[in-house]
Amino acid sequence: ILLTSGADVARHLSTITESIAGHAGTGCVNATAVFVEGDPEPVAEAVAQRLSELPSLPPGDERARLPVRRAAVAHEMDAYLRARTGDARP
Repeated sequence: ILLTSGADVARHLSTITESIAGHAGTGCVNATAVFVEGDPEPVAEAVAQRLSELPSLPPGDERARLPVRRAAVAHEMDAYLRARTGDARP
């Protein structure tokens, strides 16, 4: 996703978050990155807020929107990403 300067982020926020989290974030049509021309922090904060509102539900719940991984796998993924992101802010 590319947001050019002057883009109305609020207008596109639902599309952005659905592109990230739709299909549990595992589909080939999901967004891989959100590029922002200008200051990315307000966009990142708005997207993070929307994503934080997704319910954390058991995998068998029909309302579940997030993929499930064993805790050990999640910790491995976290360590891998932290090792490669350098000084990037969460």
